[in-house]
Amino acid sequence: MGGAGVDRMAEQAKTDPEAKAAMEQARATISAMGGPSLKDGSLEFKTDTAVTGGPWDEAAILTGMTFAAVKKDGYMSMNLQLLGEAKARALVAKAMSRI
Repeated sequence: MGGAGVDRMAEQAKTDPEAKAAMEQARATISAMGGPSLKDGSLEFKTDTAVTGGPWDEAAILTGMTFAAVKKDGYMSMNLQLLGEAKARALVAKAMSRI
């Protein structure tokens, strides 16, 4: 996702109700298929976002598709398409609590 086509569609959706509806339909389809996290109101990926509140030293959501955490020398990541963010965080937290 991204690039000139997505940018053009986002600009058009600001003034064209049909374009906005098409973009929201695309977002819903991507989400229903377990697709990556998207920025609100667009088809752009949410990019690297720091995550706090777990037993890890550092954690982040990477490109809107992966939850990754580091503790000491250990690294673990989960694809968000498989579990969703809440379940991925819980699974990684459970594993990281044993390190």
